Amino acid sequence: MQIAIQPLSPVPMYEQIASAIEGQIACGTLTSGETLPSIRALASELNVSVITVKKAYETLQSKKFIVVLPQRGTFVAEINKTVLRMQAESEIGKRTRALFDYARKSGLTKDEFLFLVQSTLED
Repeated sequence: MQIAIQPLSPVPMYEQIASAIEGQIACGTLTSGETLPSIRALASELNVSVITVKKAYETLQSKKFIVVLPQRGTFVAEINKTVLRMQAESEIGKRTRALFDYARKSGLTKDEFLFLVQSTLED
């Protein structure tokens, strides 16, 4: 499993891990029923605390992305693609609003913001 951690990021490491796994589930890299590494194994692989990975897994479990079966392991949950899409759209909406608010506070107009978005999409 490929997970890149940015230690200097303002985003907590557990959120980075959870987001990376969630993204891999969303795009189909990780599929329903697939076994995830143990907390200790992933912590060792990423060179982070066991507590960090445990918190990431708890976050994913609360969002119903993974299932933890005692004595058996951690698995990717059966995901409803419609629900997954709705969650993605909601998250994209939140991030877009935050980005637009930042652009507005920086003095950009709506048209300038849309131009930047359009330019980015064309790259």
